[in-house]
Amino acid sequence: MIEFSKRVEPITYPIIDMLELAREYSKRGKRIISLSFGDAVRASGFKPPKHVREALIEASNDEKNLYWAFYGDSQASLEFREAVAFYERRYHGNEVDPDDVFSFLGTSEGFMYLNAVLINPGDEALIPSAWYPAYPNYVYLFDGKPVTYEVIEEEGWRVDVDRMRRKITPRTKYIMVCTPNNPTGSILKEKNLKEILDLAAEHELIVAFDELYDQWVFEGQHCCIGSIGKDVNIIGFGGLSKNWCLPGYRMGWCWIKGDEKFVSGIKRELKKLTSTRLSASTLMERVAIAALRGPLDEVREYVEEISRRAGYCYKRITETDGLSSTKPEGGFHFLPKIERLDRFRDDQEFALELLKEKGVLVVPGSFFGPVGASHFRETFLPPMEVLEEAHNLIEEFMRRLAK
Repeated sequence: MIEFSKRVEPITYPIIDMLELAREYSKRGKRIISLSFGDAVRASGFKPPKHVREALIEASNDEKNLYWAFYGDSQASLEFREAVAFYERRYHGNEVDPDDVFSFLGTSEGFMYLNAVLINPGDEALIPSAWYPAYPNYVYLFDGKPVTYEVIEEEGWRVDVDRMRRKITPRTKYIMVCTPNNPTGSILKEKNLKEILDLAAEHELIVAFDELYDQWVFEGQHCCIGSIGKDVNIIGFGGLSKNWCLPGYRMGWCWIKGDEKFVSGIKRELKKLTSTRLSASTLMERVAIAALRGPLDEVREYVEEISRRAGYCYKRITETDGLSSTKPEGGFHFLPKIERLDRFRDDQEFALELLKEKGVLVVPGSFFGPVGASHFRETFLPPMEVLEEAHNLIEEFMRRLAK
């Protein structure tokens, strides 16, 4: 009998299970309105920016450069690394050395490599109690222990740094920070980020910084910790999937800052890993260069429209008896709270009943960590008429519960 590795046992991605159930209902003829998945192309109707699409066509027809079909530099081409550094400096005031940039087959691969080079069996990683599922999954994959730190919903999902301090042990290796946040739609303020950085410096911890949604801001301002972090070891992550509506292109990257020993050490280990897969996509690097150095006019138009949709969803949720929410500030999602949960065992049963009865697909909040219990995640990407229909159905569902 074949015995499989136990490393994979704790890994889950239940969002896919909900999508598969919705597909089953759809096959039976039920109309499904999905407010579940953060695919900026399928859900929103947005197109990748024109100059980025043109860059793909040009590169794939570039006979002089062998159609960019060859194996590239395992770390990333110099031109790509310089483009990441240019973007960080231009939009965030974050000075990055191009030599300290790596490309990945999607940012999720970068999260996996982060844990591969940092986590030994029994080591711990501090992740937000409202998490993106890849965070705990990749810690588990390398026999580590994800430890959640608290975020305060009533204060706009602010990180409780005092309680975070009490979670630090001698086995803690890094702190994961995500802003704009998935799933809460919150943006961490500069003061809160500085508190996290100060704590990391005090305990000599690494800060992993996920800023995939950095351009999707409609309340407040995004602050990049690379521009404010002093004497802290930082790994920042970015990618094409959100800002440029290219989730299927699977192109991500990281930049590294910190003391010389940390930077040289983690680069050495990352180069071992990236060399085992030979290279990321040379063709997608060409697309990324065009995106990173090009204009953001179309993206800003999309952000303005998403801001309108987010405001509409927030208004409808707060006007619906039995639901409440903090106001989303950025990203593609937010996390409404189910105030009337007494009819259900938990938020998973709530989401299943909403899907079964009304055909509206949302994701149980508990799929995103302990703070998500009694919540559901909703995306505000779909067009306004779809959001209006979905919220009419949610309101009907909640009215029935009140009887």
